[in-house]
Amino acid sequence: MPNLRCHRRASIYAILKFGVGLIIAGCLLSTSTLQAQVLPNEPLQPSAQEQAEHSIPWDKLTATAKTKLRSVISDTTVFHRLKKQQFKCDPSVYIHLVRHPEILTNIWELMGVTQLRIERTAPFSIRIHDGQYTKTKLELVYGTPNLHVFHCEGSYKGTIIPTVSTGRAIIIIRSKYDTAEAALPATQVLTVKHQMDIFLQIDNAADQLLVKTLSYFFMKTADANFSETTQFIGQIDKIVRDNPAGMARLADRLTRVQPAIRQQFGVLVRNANANQVRLATTIQGEPSTTRK
Repeated sequence: MPNLRCHRRASIYAILKFGVGLIIAGCLLSTSTLQAQVLPNEPLQPSAQEQAEHSIPWDKLTATAKTKLRSVISDTTVFHRLKKQQFKCDPSVYIHLVRHPEILTNIWELMGVTQLRIERTAPFSIRIHDGQYTKTKLELVYGTPNLHVFHCEGSYKGTIIPTVSTGRAIIIIRSKYDTAEAALPATQVLTVKHQMDIFLQIDNAADQLLVKTLSYFFMKTADANFSETTQFIGQIDKIVRDNPAGMARLADRLTRVQPAIRQQFGVLVRNANANQVRLATTIQGEPSTTRK
């Protein structure tokens, strides 16, 4: 197996970077809503939460997706904007991993660092179980190379919250690609810059209070794991470039990934290594996954 490193404490939480948004302990992605600080006589600036809401392409969503998202936004328990991250990665490989997080969890399983299981139930939907306390359903409701919007709903019962706690979340991932690097030699790897916003809605009032009380801890945990996941994706891309044959063999071992998705990943690995400049300059040609 290629030499991949993964922090054990990130093995469950890290999947959140690819939009899975596990509702662990009521929330491992929460913090108090960020508000813009306004000086006297200065115009009011939109808060991070308002900016996130406005970034959703409402006119391009299905009626069902609009209803699901508005239900969470209208009654958000906590909102958190994670810190921006950047790393070197082939854009097509990155996008494929965002849309198919089961690839990562299967790699972690082969490494022996997670019990997380993901089952794809439809082209845009997956079911997640962490092997202990959390069960989640996640749906990609909108996707382009620069913007992915997920809706998830799940339940938790464990040591922190002994009763069954249910909730929903919206996860927004905004991505940018440093296309100025595309003019450089083929050995140059593009920089991916991304940021994630999370709206979390907890049903039970007592659980809401617990989540808000522990919001600072959740914020620090989420930011740390987002950073570690970014580093892990960077490791994958480095192996794609340095040892494409090894990564292709690893892709063949991902038995929990549907064959078509696994095969596509293998193709992207080979293409990324063979022609990085072409893929970088045609990033806008990536297909949209806007739901019809």
